[in-house]
Amino acid sequence: MNDKEFEKFVKIHASDCYWRILAERSRIKLEDQLQENQQLHELLDELTKENEQLQRKSEQCEYLTNIFNSIMSEHDSGIELNIIDESPVSKRQKVYI
Repeated sequence: MNDKEFEKFVKIHASDCYWRILAERSRIKLEDQLQENQQLHELLDELTKENEQLQRKSEQCEYLTNIFNSIMSEHDSGIELNIIDESPVSKRQKVYI
């Protein structure tokens, strides 16, 4: 029996109950997909807001870094400081103030 013959057989012999069950299954699948879609939209909105907040913070940090660098370059005293990083891979840095 090929697909066309099977479809014809189902149309002729399938009861109303079969079609109700099929429709209910389709409705449930659609409802699940709509719920997932709603959750994804909410997540997208949250991530978009978070991204905007982080972008503003990044711009503020960049602004403050530029101010700090400008002040430091204007007030270079020539004093050398040896700063040791306390991380597991310790590095010695020379910093001039």
